[in-house]
Amino acid sequence: MNSRPRRLIIIDQNATDGAGHCQAYCRMLSSEARARGLDFRLLLPTRAAGLAERLGGEPVLTTINWGDPELRRFTFAAEWVRNVRTTEQSLAKALVEVNSQDIVLVHTAVSPTLFALTQWLLSLPEERRPQVAAVLHNREKTKNRDDRWIAEALFRRTLREAAPLVGASRLRLFATNQRLVDYLAAGFGIGIVPILCDVELAADRPRPANSPVTLVHSGGYLLEQGLQFLVDAATGAGMSAFHGIRLLLHTRNNVLSGSVRAQLRSCVDAEFIDGELSDDAYRELLGRSDAVLVPYHPRFYGFRHSNKVMEALAMGLPSVVTRDTPAGDALIEAGLPGVLMDPSAESLAAAVVQLRDQYDQLRAIAKAAAPRYRRETSPAFYLQVIEESFLKP
Repeated sequence: MNSRPRRLIIIDQNATDGAGHCQAYCRMLSSEARARGLDFRLLLPTRAAGLAERLGGEPVLTTINWGDPELRRFTFAAEWVRNVRTTEQSLAKALVEVNSQDIVLVHTAVSPTLFALTQWLLSLPEERRPQVAAVLHNREKTKNRDDRWIAEALFRRTLREAAPLVGASRLRLFATNQRLVDYLAAGFGIGIVPILCDVELAADRPRPANSPVTLVHSGGYLLEQGLQFLVDAATGAGMSAFHGIRLLLHTRNNVLSGSVRAQLRSCVDAEFIDGELSDDAYRELLGRSDAVLVPYHPRFYGFRHSNKVMEALAMGLPSVVTRDTPAGDALIEAGLPGVLMDPSAESLAAAVVQLRDQYDQLRAIAKAAAPRYRRETSPAFYLQVIEESFLKP
């Protein structure tokens, strides 16, 4: 019998050398593994050699690649199969020495990764199969809505392949919210694992009387992340809603033209922060904020959770959030330390007025809820949920 102690193997096929969700998850989980004194490995794509060097990881995996986005309508299924094959090959090459004591954690999985994991696990002798946890953050992205049925059919096939491994306690599937669980497979036994938040708590600085409420929006997409709603509200009929509001707008990808910025500055008190932010710079941005604006469009975030909302909850900050989304559900569960809005400029403007006029009350609710969310968005809690899932039948 192999007497080697339990090892945690963290896998991320999506990471790059830049900032973002995957980089933060890898860093937080690696740090938690070190703090626990665990033997661990961090397996990253070959394109993330810089990140691997910083975190002590290994750049040995292939990257999920969907080819030319404009052709995806015609090539989705073929690219899915290719991604499965290349992923299975890279897993088999990187994970030669595994045994039943190991936990393999894929913190951001997509269906080709999950299918490849099942095939790799099934190829191993039963006595050597590690415990594998895979976390899904969204339904499969497709270029065209016409491809949705293909993505769903492939995912259902993946679940059929995975079922025997789930029953044998070798594989556990997770999603980040209940809406995604219900969409994927409500009766399959998919668990829920929390969003991880990489924030240092801002000092509890009282807002001076009669000072503006500093409202931050961070994102890189006009439609997906609701930036267009904000622009339309602040420069149109809803302009008066922003009296007493200072906007901090962190944008990427040059989504706001110079003329739009000039128009915003002429209508509201706005400061622009551009480009990718380092971890320290992002924490500083949050530390300057009194509230967080998350007007994400349900078409894109109907099944996808938001780190921004969970960061606000962990920090005790109110937020404005689109209803009928996982982020909106989280706000309700927390006791509504913020305001829900519909996906429109008019609703956003009305929500900002409510936030401004009821700020002290909303901040008090947020501060009361914060200790729970600090604990539940920590890497220690995250790994506890993963580990305990394998103890259940």
